[in-house]
This record gives sequence, C-alpha cells and structure tokens, in this order.
Amino acid sequence: MENQTTIFGDLNLERLNKLSKVTRLGSMLLDHAIMCFVFFIFSIPLFYQSFRDPSSQFANRGLFNFPNLLSLLGMAIYISKDCVGGQSIAKRIFGLQIIEPKNGEDATPIRCVIRNIFCFIWPIEVIVTLFNPSKRLGDRIAGTKVVLADRSKIKPSINYIQIIVSIVLSYLVVLLIFIPFENMF
Repeated sequence: MENQTTIFGDLNLERLNKLSKVTRLGSMLLDHAIMCFVFFIFSIPLFYQSFRDPSSQFANRGLFNFPNLLSLLGMAIYISKDCVGGQSIAKRIFGLQIIEPKNGEDATPIRCVIRNIFCFIWPIEVIVTLFNPSKRLGDRIAGTKVVLADRSKIKPSINYIQIIVSIVLSYLVVLLIFIPFENMF
C-alpha cells in the first residue's frame, strides 16, 4: 500500500482502483475487438462458401471441412493471444502483462491458453473483472494475474516451440468444444 502511494503521489487508492478497472476493461474490449477481426479474417472462406451455395447450407459436410477448420483456427488464435511474453496486442498498448503470482515471472503460454479458454463466456469474464481487475475467472483457474508491465525488465527470448504447442493445444481445445455441435455444421 505504501509503495502505491509513493509511486502515484496524491492519487488515493479508490481512484487508482477505478483507473485500474477502466484500463483493464479497455484492454479486454480492445483485445476482443482485435481477436474478433482476426476470427472474421479466418472465417472469410466459410462466409464465401455460405453465400456461394446458400441452398445447401453445408448439408452433410459436418465440422471437418476446410472453411470450418480454418474458422476454428481463428478461434484458436484468439485463445492463444497472450502467449508471447504474457501480453496480447491490447495488453502491450495498455501496458499490462499476465504473470504467475507465485514467482512474478511472465505467465507461460500454456497458462495463457488455460486462462483464455474462458473467453467463450466473455460476458461473465467482464463481470468478474469489474470486481477484481487483476484476476478474472480464467486467471483464477490458470493461477495467473494481470499487472502493470515492468518496462524496465529485459524481455527473455521468445520460445517459439512453446508458442506453437500452445496454438496446437488451443486448436485441439476448440475442436473438442465444437465436436458435440458437429450436427449443427
């Protein structure tokens, strides 16, 4: 508490918490908008096929066709958006970072994937964030926390293998989520 007072001067904790909620929610909304755009880009073949042949509506094609699988890749990228240094594009813009509170290190890509699986219940995540900006539901499950990024800290090298494994894991999770709904496709 003392450290926050000295860093932020006269700023009282109530105002700091409001600022933190605004920053966190702004980050969440920007992340969601960016990732929905990415998902849309990956879904263009699906939309194209739908407009090209609207009468069939993909009859008897199921989930496992190229446009659907490509669209699901867009969702997998959404889930693995924080895998590079615990920061998504919006978190970098807002100066936030995902860490593991036990050791203060950047959250691993696998933990980031686990926390982002809960993006499927995004409105609930926003409500939970209103009460605790640093720990939404996904953070509680994954054992992570969102904090202000330490810009003085030298960033470690990027572990591309861990990121690729995270994207593959995300893709498998998305497939597992959508397989029960295969008949809808």
